[in-house]
Amino acid sequence: MQFKLNLNYLKALNCINAKKDVRYYLNGVFFEINSNGLYLVATDGHKLALLHNHTIKSDEHIKAIMPREFIDQLSKNIDKKELIADIAIVNDQFSINYKNNYYQVKAIDGTYPDYKRIFPENVSGEFAHYNFEYLVDFNKCMRLLTDKGNAFQVMVEHNGSKAGIVDLLFQDHEWNSMGLIMPMKQENTSHYIKKPFWLDYKKPEALKEVA
Repeated sequence: MQFKLNLNYLKALNCINAKKDVRYYLNGVFFEINSNGLYLVATDGHKLALLHNHTIKSDEHIKAIMPREFIDQLSKNIDKKELIADIAIVNDQFSINYKNNYYQVKAIDGTYPDYKRIFPENVSGEFAHYNFEYLVDFNKCMRLLTDKGNAFQVMVEHNGSKAGIVDLLFQDHEWNSMGLIMPMKQENTSHYIKKPFWLDYKKPEALKEVA
């Protein structure tokens, strides 16, 4: 199976996947190709990014995980003026032809989680708290996907204690995208931040001298 891919998409997904996780199959980008198209997935168990291309299809059901370390090394050679590479997946092996330079790496040997089942059918709108670092990672991801240097406001559809949906703001005639983020656990939901008592602090009056 061979197809063309913007290498910035792999860099973007590398912002979301795991780093040196004991669940080694999360330390990379998952490629799934079937009759519905190409799916690119990255997750660390707390956040997830999914890209889908409906024009890249295969009669076979292909699954392979590209190691994040390989993507990091490949990213060092990317020319911003030429981002498209030819990618082939054959017998659990990735082969990349980029600017007449050839790179190969063996796919991670493991079973990737069933990412499709965790996407909610709808969201409740119930407020939730999210880890700020995960939102920053999504911001980095979005900047690479859209090839824009400016920062994005990460939009999350809140879903209470369940996964919230992240709008990656990346879509064209071939690609669709979506993200998921798990909320932080709230041990004390009755705690509310109130107006600080010291906001209206008044300087105490000077002490009067005693005769």
